[in-house]
Amino acid sequence: MVAVPHDSGGAPTVSSGEGSEKINGQATASITSSVALPGTNAYSRPDSRLDAATETALAAVHNGVAADYTARIKPSGVTAEYPYREVDGTLLYTVQRIEPGVQGQPKTFRTVWHAVGAPRVPYRLPEVLDAIASGDTTVYVTEGEKDADALAALGFAATCCGAGGWTDAHSEHLAYAGAVVVIADKDEAGYRKAEKAAESLERAGVPVSVVEAATGKDVTDHLQAGLGVQDLVPCEPGAARRESLVSEEVFNMGVKEEAKARYAASKAGPSSWGRVDPKACLKAAAEPREPEVGQFKCTGTEPPHGVFYGGCVNEVHGESESGKTWFVLYVVAQELMAGHGVVYVDYEDDEGSVYRRLKLLGVSEEILAGDWFRYHRPNGPLTDAEKTTFNVSVAQAGTTVVFDGVTEGMALEGLTGRDERDVAAWHGKTTKDLAHAGWCVIVIDHTPHDEKRTLGSQHKKAGISGVSYLVDAVHQIRAGERGLLRLKVEKDRPASVRREAAPGKRPQWRGDLVVDCTAGALPDVSLWPAVPQDDGDDDDTNPPKFARRVYDYVAANDGCKTAEIRGRKLGKTAEVAAAQTWLVRNGHLKVETGPRNSSLHHAVKPLEVAQD
Repeated sequence: MVAVPHDSGGAPTVSSGEGSEKINGQATASITSSVALPGTNAYSRPDSRLDAATETALAAVHNGVAADYTARIKPSGVTAEYPYREVDGTLLYTVQRIEPGVQGQPKTFRTVWHAVGAPRVPYRLPEVLDAIASGDTTVYVTEGEKDADALAALGFAATCCGAGGWTDAHSEHLAYAGAVVVIADKDEAGYRKAEKAAESLERAGVPVSVVEAATGKDVTDHLQAGLGVQDLVPCEPGAARRESLVSEEVFNMGVKEEAKARYAASKAGPSSWGRVDPKACLKAAAEPREPEVGQFKCTGTEPPHGVFYGGCVNEVHGESESGKTWFVLYVVAQELMAGHGVVYVDYEDDEGSVYRRLKLLGVSEEILAGDWFRYHRPNGPLTDAEKTTFNVSVAQAGTTVVFDGVTEGMALEGLTGRDERDVAAWHGKTTKDLAHAGWCVIVIDHTPHDEKRTLGSQHKKAGISGVSYLVDAVHQIRAGERGLLRLKVEKDRPASVRREAAPGKRPQWRGDLVVDCTAGALPDVSLWPAVPQDDGDDDDTNPPKFARRVYDYVAANDGCKTAEIRGRKLGKTAEVAAAQTWLVRNGHLKVETGPRNSSLHHAVKPLEVAQD
């Protein structure tokens, strides 16, 4: 027989022999250790017994491992021991409470096994089963042994699971209980464990409820305050766990001023009221701010340009169903696929629509399921507690924060877009801190039908420190059709976006988002820069110079590359490039990616125009 007692120093040891074992000098029932085999009892040795030499060698190995473990954790002292027993009273293992614990913890726990292959069972199992057998008994499930013992001392049937968490195997032992009350510790881990235990007991068909202490963290604190089990408070562990997370974070961060200070510190930036470094000011004056979030397609005549400014509040507005959210989501997709984090606050749409469009725009489910895209859909104001929750997303790496639906967002705060003070208050509460921290902030707003200005106060426009785009649906985006959204620059404080726009009256044409849903399951989407017009007109319906020549060349040389088109001397390079861009934008030519990321051109739609 292999017995596993404790020696006087508290280290688990193995000795060989017959008779009873001792734990810290106390005699216990004889324990036979074995590995459970099919058709055998978990605690009986198979018929083929090990010889004495082998048993001695195994005992020596076990003792060596146990001694090494004890030496490494260097417990200051075992302050309590909790024996776990089989139905018949057989000792399976003991949980030791060590105070103080290892690595600076106030306490840790160690399990000392007394039977090889022994299962984990509920604490105080024989006593609990005796209580169940005696009649219609309520069993209390606590998080730890100390709490279970405190209830047992008052005459209640109480148990817990110890290390490893509550499982369906634990629930099977309580299948015949009249009722089970799970007592949750009042912290995030406690609510999570209580929720798991309750779900397992429900699967076993046991009547179960979840309660928590009326005062203090656990039932021991509750009892020490002079309260009884009848004073325990019902709770819903899932909701309580979420509330605990928020409350705990609020407690850790303190009052509103401290939360703001910690947010600023996390961005490693100075106070907004502190003096700005004059060297940084001179550098900003010498280097004009360029748009760096999102990217227009490169036409070959110039490098690709950005769409929105980082460190600024940018705006996209247009009529209802003008496609403004499509435009912003296209830029979001570009950022995500470039490995940049994005926070999206949605006041008026839903997660299904947003995620569906991002998948159509080529964003993988792996990216959307991770932490790169953080989607929020609030239905209440941004309180101090909610801002703390929101800052969890902001504290992660990223470039862009989107607020979709300014009017709806202001309404949640009890503000109106027609009052300039309310507009300023909303930006001060939501967008300005983010922009100061370096984020590219994009707000999406509505314009009334046949108008260019957003709904409400002129101050909405004044609050934009970056670029403001007006989106006009030349052809709406629909399934099986080819949509075209025209982007016009209505305001550009840094002026770098307007510099690249087509000359002409304001708002100036900056580019087109083409969403071609005629090709297949996924649309072909491109963000094209504007083609400058000599007369300053932004009308893109008339073919530019050399469009006929370029189209005919592609039709005669299917699959030709950009360099081949521009190397045939069909005209001036810039004019040929403009014609090529116009033909692709208007669906006369289609571009697909070829070897080594080359662009292969195909004529797909006849061009009704005379020879150049």
